[in-house]
Amino acid sequence: AAALFRESDRAPWVALAEHVSLTAAVRRSPPSESLLRRAVVSAEHLTASGWRREALEVRTFAGRTALALGLVDEARAQLAPLAGEVGDGSAALRATAWLATATLRLADGDRAGAKAALSAGMTVVEEHRATLGSTELRAHVSINAAELAELGLRLATEDGDPLETLAWAER
Repeated sequence: AAALFRESDRAPWVALAEHVSLTAAVRRSPPSESLLRRAVVSAEHLTASGWRREALEVRTFAGRTALALGLVDEARAQLAPLAGEVGDGSAALRATAWLATATLRLADGDRAGAKAALSAGMTVVEEHRATLGSTELRAHVSINAAELAELGLRLATEDGDPLETLAWAER
């Protein structure tokens, strides 16, 4: 798709097609420096093309990948600008910003702060989901909660807290 959009000189759609390709690569590949570089370039293209929420998602992934590789400074460089987005934009954008904030706090060793950020992100998603009438729309919005809940569940499990683990599993 990216090649076809490139041929027809549709740069914003090239950026989005590359984002979809990156998302697929992330699901099948372990963290690597090449995947990190690809994510950083993709985020820049998405930002330049006006795909703000998608760029935030990719920057969040880039920051988490950098952390997994032990590149803390790179993780901070990717995540720090996102933390300022928690009160701005759509529910999906704010939830993504809260995920970035939680990841940044984890990088700084602040587990309690990370959990608070994850909870705030889930609250954004839950409040938005409650305003929707259609089951299909509520299910679509729930996609934004998946990464927040997965990280919250992982932290609760690592802490050995059964009640918190159950709470995150239910969310």
